[in-house]
Formats: sequence, structure tokens, C-alpha cells
Amino acid sequence: MGQARRELMVALELHESEIWADCFEAAAAMPGNPLGAVVQRSMTPPLHTLQALDSPDINRVVGLGAGMPATRAQVRAIVDFHRSRGRRHLRVELSPVAAPAELPAWLIDEGFELDVASPTKIIRFTHDVGPPPADTPVRVLGPEHREVIAALNSLVWGDWSATGPAATWFGATVGVEGFRHYGIFDGDRLVSVGVMVVKGELAWLGFGATHLRYQDRGLRAASLALRLAHARDLGCRVVHAEVQTRYSTSPKLPFEPFYERQLYSLTC
Repeated sequence: MGQARRELMVALELHESEIWADCFEAAAAMPGNPLGAVVQRSMTPPLHTLQALDSPDINRVVGLGAGMPATRAQVRAIVDFHRSRGRRHLRVELSPVAAPAELPAWLIDEGFELDVASPTKIIRFTHDVGPPPADTPVRVLGPEHREVIAALNSLVWGDWSATGPAATWFGATVGVEGFRHYGIFDGDRLVSVGVMVVKGELAWLGFGATHLRYQDRGLRAASLALRLAHARDLGCRVVHAEVQTRYSTSPKLPFEPFYERQLYSLTC
């Protein structure tokens, strides 16, 4: 592995780790902290969880062993942090630059199991990204759209309640500094949404959701085109996201596969 490639992998892992922690801090900052969000930045990656939601999609650890080699004590601290708060589901996502080599074995020793799934980090350099499309249906959304953004995400990701904890989670970052939400409407109805966070020369894309009835209409492509153009205009050099590996080479995605992650899951 070349040094430049390795350095970019490390940067992407730490970038996403910080943004993921920012999501929990946004949830904790909501009046009354309705999700019971807890964030500890005493280690890298930060520790965080929600008392109101117990899912490996929430209790996920990104960037472990990327910035500096992990330790057995750190692995134990991650497990204890979640167990002490009654969390039953935990997932650690390891990149190819995760160190030391013994880290997967340490996770297995703690009761983690290697998942069959292996999501892929995809990237796009912005040097050849064109200007924002003039006739795009995509809009930049604001705090006034929090409820519809939360409701659409909850619907697409399997929680039918527009007012439950999942909806609160998806709405927590709306209007928060640094988080830019993009949406497409059919009349007054929000039918597609996606998020971009730019920090320095890197931009992260996530929380994408398109209503089932509106898929395969090019809405995601339109949203990606505008977000890429805005990322370039904001001084971003690399845009990154994560998809299921089977989709990582899709010609519909203006990205290239960069590396796979290995998922280790623990059910307490």
C-alpha cells in the first residue's frame, strides 16, 4: 500500500469518526436530550451511544486503530462503555489501516463476530467536478424542514413512526452548523434527502433516503451532483461515502471504490 493511499485512508476514517460523534452531540444538545445521548471524547475514536435506541447502526465504532494503534484496554473500554449503559448491540468497523494486526483477534476474544457484510468506502476527487446544475430540482433545506426530513428517513429505514426516537435521531442534525441537508420535493412532499458535512479538505455524505415510490428516477444522482459541486466550491478535495460493496462499482455512482471495511458485531 502506497504512503499517500494509506494517509488518505487514515484521514477518511478519522474524518467520519469525528462527524459521527458530532451527530451524537447534536442529539445531546436537543432540549431535554430526549434520546439520552452520551458522548465521551476522552479517546480516539470518541465513545457515544443513545439510551433511546439500541442498534448496531447507532452503536457503531469507526476509526478504531486508524490514527494510532489500538490497545486491548481500549477495546475493553469500548465494550464496558456500552454494557454499562445497558446497550446490547455494538459494531466495530475496521479499515485496512486499523492497527495493530492483533486487533481483530482482540475483538473476537471480547465476543465479537465477523459479519458477512463488508461495506465499501467510495471516494470522489473534486478537481474535475463541474459547476452546480442550473436546472436542478434539489434544494438546500433548513430547520423548518426538520420534521419532514425525520419522517422520510424513518419511513425509508424501517421505522414507521414519524415522532419516535428514530425520527428524533434523523432530525437532530438539521440546522446544526456544518450539516447541510439537501432535498427534492414532489409538490409539498419531500421525497428524497441527503446530507453533506465538509471539514477542511474532506466532505462526508450520509443519511441518504429516497421514498420507495420515487426510486430509479434519477433523484439520487441529482442530489449527488449538487453536493459534489458545493463540496468543490467549499474547498473540499475529496468527497467520501459508504455503500454496500455490491453497489460500489455501479456506473450510476460518480465515485470510485477505495477500500472495504470489516464489520465485527457484538450482542451482549
